[in-house]
Amino acid sequence: MILTQKTKDYIDNLDYKTLLERWRFSPIGSPWFQGDVGGYWKKRMIELRSQKCGDHIHVAASKAIGWTPSNFSENLGNNDSDKHSWKIATLQN
Repeated sequence: MILTQKTKDYIDNLDYKTLLERWRFSPIGSPWFQGDVGGYWKKRMIELRSQKCGDHIHVAASKAIGWTPSNFSENLGNNDSDKHSWKIATLQN
């Protein structure tokens, strides 16, 4: 997957919980977490975590999503439009 401005904008608009959830539960080999796109995803997570209260946000997000992906397919993001855009972005890139 090529890192485009559209991809950067998409990643930049996700909240930390969504970034972490997808990082944690996406299938191994997902193009979102490889190459330049994966590097950008990681960079964005580091940016958000380094902000004021970032560690607290990380802990709260981690506790909320847990380590069992049982709800991941139904809960890719915060709302139905986010779920839809994740699928579209995955298919288009």
